[in-house]
Amino acid sequence: MATCTTNDPHEIQMDSESEGDSTMEIDSVYSSDVDSSESDDEIGSSKQQSTNRIWTKTAFKPHLFSLDETNAGLSPNIGAMKDVTPLDVFQLLFNATMLDLIVEETNKGFSNKNSTSSTCSHQVKWTETNRSEIYTFLVTIMLMSPTKKNKISDCWSTDPMIITPMFGQLFSRDRFLLLLKYLHFNEESLIL
Repeated sequence: MATCTTNDPHEIQMDSESEGDSTMEIDSVYSSDVDSSESDDEIGSSKQQSTNRIWTKTAFKPHLFSLDETNAGLSPNIGAMKDVTPLDVFQLLFNATMLDLIVEETNKGFSNKNSTSSTCSHQVKWTETNRSEIYTFLVTIMLMSPTKKNKISDCWSTDPMIITPMFGQLFSRDRFLLLLKYLHFNEESLIL
């Protein structure tokens, strides 16, 4: 494996027991992009940069994590439950508390981005979302995976060659795209 020490980014040093020490240096100069409004004098004096890097071959030893069964899998143990449906598993991952948070933050996301009145006709139609609609939204996202389309809006196409009526039965295209645009999982003020 090659490693680098920063002397020149274009100098590569390979250490190998069978090949001996070999160093290869590649020189090149980077010029910064020049704004078209700069004069010819400024263009001639644009900054040029060159730094050194030395790459060396070392033995890579990955950190191995010890995994055990103490905190593995979902809790409760689905294997021990009888008559478990896919919906039961889905609701373990996306429980009511999580869905309520997504609903709250998605509604806030719309309100925060549209504090001034919007002229976009699709955004004027916004109504606050709820838990049931977010469940349906997530299911729609999951259904899109095995249904290969070139773009999201193709899921609502009425073209006989690519029509998939189930998406139109779950959502209107505009409502789905609005939810997708404003979907939030946490408070924006907490984002770094």
